[in-house]
Amino acid sequence: MREAITLLRQRNAALLTLTGPAGVGKTRLALQVAAELEPDYPDGVFFISLADVRDSDLVMPTIAKTLGIRDMAGASLSDMLSTALFDKRVLLMLDNLEQVLAAGPLLSALLGMCTHLQMLATSRAPLHVHAEHLLPLQPLPTPKSDQPLSLAAVQANPAVTLLAERARQRQPTFAVTAANAVVVSGIVNRLDGLPLAIELAALRLQVLSPEALLAQLDHRLHLLTHGPHDVPSRLQSMRDAVAWSHDLLSAPAQSLFQQLSVFAGSFTRDGAAAIASLSGPELLDALQELLDQSLLQRIETPAQDDANAPRFFMLETMREYGLARLAERHELAVVEAAHASYVRDLVEAAEPHLLGPDERRWSAQLDAEFGTIRAALAWAIVHDADTALRIAGALWTYWVLRVHVSEGRTWLDRAIAAGPNAAAAWRAKAHTAAALLAGLPGDVAATIQHAQEGATLARETGATDVEARAYTHESVAAFFTGEPDRAIVLLNRGLALLDDAPTSTNRAWSAFSRAYRGLAAAMTGDMQQAIADYEQALEQAHHTGSDLITLFILNDFAGLLVDAGYLPRARAVLAQALAIAPNVRDAHPRTQLLVVLAAADAAEGMAELAARRLGAIEVTYRLAGFAMPLPFHQRMDRAIAQAKTTLGTARFAAAWKAGSTHPAEALPLAFAADHVTQAVLVDAHGGIRFGLTPRELNILNLMVDGQTDREIATQLFISRKTASNHVSNILAKLGVGTRSAAVARAIREDLI
Repeated sequence: MREAITLLRQRNAALLTLTGPAGVGKTRLALQVAAELEPDYPDGVFFISLADVRDSDLVMPTIAKTLGIRDMAGASLSDMLSTALFDKRVLLMLDNLEQVLAAGPLLSALLGMCTHLQMLATSRAPLHVHAEHLLPLQPLPTPKSDQPLSLAAVQANPAVTLLAERARQRQPTFAVTAANAVVVSGIVNRLDGLPLAIELAALRLQVLSPEALLAQLDHRLHLLTHGPHDVPSRLQSMRDAVAWSHDLLSAPAQSLFQQLSVFAGSFTRDGAAAIASLSGPELLDALQELLDQSLLQRIETPAQDDANAPRFFMLETMREYGLARLAERHELAVVEAAHASYVRDLVEAAEPHLLGPDERRWSAQLDAEFGTIRAALAWAIVHDADTALRIAGALWTYWVLRVHVSEGRTWLDRAIAAGPNAAAAWRAKAHTAAALLAGLPGDVAATIQHAQEGATLARETGATDVEARAYTHESVAAFFTGEPDRAIVLLNRGLALLDDAPTSTNRAWSAFSRAYRGLAAAMTGDMQQAIADYEQALEQAHHTGSDLITLFILNDFAGLLVDAGYLPRARAVLAQALAIAPNVRDAHPRTQLLVVLAAADAAEGMAELAARRLGAIEVTYRLAGFAMPLPFHQRMDRAIAQAKTTLGTARFAAAWKAGSTHPAEALPLAFAADHVTQAVLVDAHGGIRFGLTPRELNILNLMVDGQTDREIATQLFISRKTASNHVSNILAKLGVGTRSAAVARAIREDLI
């Protein structure tokens, strides 16, 4: 509001247009601005409602009528208005211009003829005239579900404040308390922070509890109705408010709006083109129209030189309306199929780049599309098993890079179960990807099952690269079970296939496989062969340009050297690893590096530092959610034994506790100062005090968002019974008896 007042008071804007989506509060803000500025306009502030005007030629007569200027025969209305307003200090507040945008040039001409005249307009779209200064309005800020908030912070939030004020108009006793703060936060978040939606929701609190209201917001357009009768009909329900904007669109823009509603998250122009019935200039014109009418929002990507910038997104309230209209036209299935095909093509294009010099850029692009990837997978598992297998199978590296191991396994299991008769090539790839993800947490049985199934199917289809990866993944199971000879046999089998087809992805896996073979050789006592394999693996890794691959191999090599007592050389390798670790977002190799550092510290007699690092490792490994591979587990056990021998039990325990309580302080500077480690450790301050596991902390956050056991199960891809068991464990660990008490304690203790 202050910006609008300043622009008008300082006369920096002859025509100030407040724009924004349906229900954002443009008219209310304009009225507040006009009321405060009234003393600045001695000749009057005039409110001119154009809501019922559909003909642009009627805008000037409506202004004249409001000002009391009679339309006289033989005189131009524009001349009459300019004569009457020529030297007057007048503010015209023009409400709802979006359906009469063609009047823009007439308004601009009138401003040009009147020295002191100013206009304050509200519109869902800009007028696109020279005199116009735009002030886009955004929805109210809402409490962030991914950040810890105190009760006071929730109560002070603008969206929550509006909900509480409107609720108290009908229920004077309504209050935001520790018991309902999380649910109320969830309500305003689900309503996109739109003031109109919040006000309509507040009316429903007369007959619904906050919990019941939140549970019904999946169908918000049916719920948010029966607004005050003293406002225009378009503002009496959210459906009518969105429909007003939708109906002002051209037919191509209406069609595009409905089609784009299948994107569950942000998308690019290329994404829009993939699913739209428009192309070329027509598509650009329709996108511009949706942006102008505030039915799409634009967000800038961090990399402005990215060919896919900018990105667009649709508020969930708008998206629900678009999906409903698409279903009414019986086009939903066709557009969802096109959307799934777009996602399939995107992830398959990204796949070969995720283990190479461009891995961070491609991973970031998939991050931005993650919501829409989930939506496409959910649709394809029901309707198109081949597409589901192709999407899930192509994401095998991404699941690891972004530590979405549990979710990735769930999607792969669902896709495999949905497509028993799907093409063998896609089943082979999916099983091989599932073997990789099963191996990370140490699920030996699943790793072997998926790897062997993947290898068999790959042989049938001649996919030697997939077959080779299956052998590599199966070798991981052999490490967990302490069978290095079996691992070497599997790795040699895979390397023979990989070296025959030197693609970029195969070179990456060849580097991995040689490193694994070096580890297996070390486990059998052949150090000369082990060092030779690691050196060759590092050379191949450097050629791939992948920091991720290089870090994995450096960790293993450094650990091998520490174990063998080659400490100066181990430190040199660790220095290389520390230099590139901040570039790698995957928590798995980063936490492995910490184990090797602690082992080197202990071996060199720096026992207290080693103990503090070991305490920090326990926290970071637990929060990362990985099982520790056998060599690293053995390395950690040896480091613990060495540090205890040097320090004694009491001093060791104190140092361990210091590291686990303040893990960042025990980490190398390259780790402690970077955002990736902070993201891994963000839950440690609260979770470790109550013994909450990473999964329990995740579920506690969903409880804070007001989700039921059923909704938590759906969100995390687990059974409802499992979700209920987790909730019971959380209540027990927090020492409370109810969900609301757990939520209250989570807020009070800053656990979320």
